[in-house]
Amino acid sequence: MPLVSIIIPTYNRLNYFQQALKSALAQTYRNIEIVVVDDSTNYETYNLIQHYLVKYPYIRYYRNKTNIGGALNFIRGFEYSNGEYVNFLMDDDIFHPEKIETMIAYFLNDTNNEISLVTSYRPFIDENGNNIPDNIYNQKRFNEITLVNGIKAASSIISEFNWIGEPTTPLFRKKDLLEPFGVFSGRLYRSGVDIAAWLHLLSKGNLVYIPLPLSNLRIHSNNISKDKNMLLYAVQDLIHLLFHCRQHKYLLEPSEYQKGLKNTSHFHSVLSTQLSLTTNQKMKLNYYSLLLLKLSKEFKQDFSSLHT
Repeated sequence: MPLVSIIIPTYNRLNYFQQALKSALAQTYRNIEIVVVDDSTNYETYNLIQHYLVKYPYIRYYRNKTNIGGALNFIRGFEYSNGEYVNFLMDDDIFHPEKIETMIAYFLNDTNNEISLVTSYRPFIDENGNNIPDNIYNQKRFNEITLVNGIKAASSIISEFNWIGEPTTPLFRKKDLLEPFGVFSGRLYRSGVDIAAWLHLLSKGNLVYIPLPLSNLRIHSNNISKDKNMLLYAVQDLIHLLFHCRQHKYLLEPSEYQKGLKNTSHFHSVLSTQLSLTTNQKMKLNYYSLLLLKLSKEFKQDFSSLHT
């Protein structure tokens, strides 16, 4: 049984963190280590975890001396991990008890190393742990266990949305991630760290999708994805994807690239019209608008050259 590292980056979320930690401890797959990287600005998590460290020797706790931010905290946790396989667990999410056991079976049966990512259906829960109805972003992609070509899966999360899931959702082989977690095409993403990692991994192999609820994504008022600056980073990350995806053999079909460009432009438009922004934030969005215009012109030129 290979060692699996469950990495929990955490920041000032004592109650949710404890629920996440308990779900990691409840795994039926026993050869695990739990790596907690604490980026908190207080000592609540530090004080809480002392009891767990005594009781569970396979928990390893690291507290950052200074706050380093979410993206770098992911990287630090990955560097601390010793497992052959890795699964992140966001500090406000929950693992199903059989998550690791179910997912790792596909890697153990993959004698030719053709699989680089195993993911699953992930229902939403609210701040109290109650189920939230599915929407287009988390509904089941397939109704049965499905093997998806890595390039096709990667292209679809650029052109559509990240149906593969957030950091909590997939399990992967550590040696397959040659870039720091969250880096794609030489750039560290700020919002789409998960997409950046999945794209890198899917260049190495295929994806297995399991239509079982093996984790829960928590939706609440303090989700970092709702922060205005993070939304701006999301636009920036998506634009970078569109500039660099084709050199990595993603979105080579003109219709798929056009879909990605259209969806990113729509997201940009929604932020421009529905958010109350500072002058500096508006300037950033205006700059992103120029980049999208450049991408659109380049696409039209490339597409027309294919038909001349």
